[in-house]
Amino acid sequence: MLIVMVAIGTTDLLFALDSIPAIFGLTQDPFIVFTANAFALMGLRQLYFLLGGLLQRLVYISYGLAFILGFIRG
Repeated sequence: MLIVMVAIGTTDLLFALDSIPAIFGLTQDPFIVFTANAFALMGLRQLYFLLGGLLQRLVYISYGLAFILGFIRG
């Protein structure tokens, strides 16, 4: 469980670091860049646990994701 939590935290951190150049493309204000990354980190982690808790109730999520990805790809 500890390895999984470290992997999730590392993935969240990498996604946040990856978005820094995109945010700097929009603004040069360091406060906005910092707060956007902080909120992104908090939101990703909460969304992961929310979906994990709702996974039993979301029985058609794989079909929905397949449709959306197929629509985007096509």
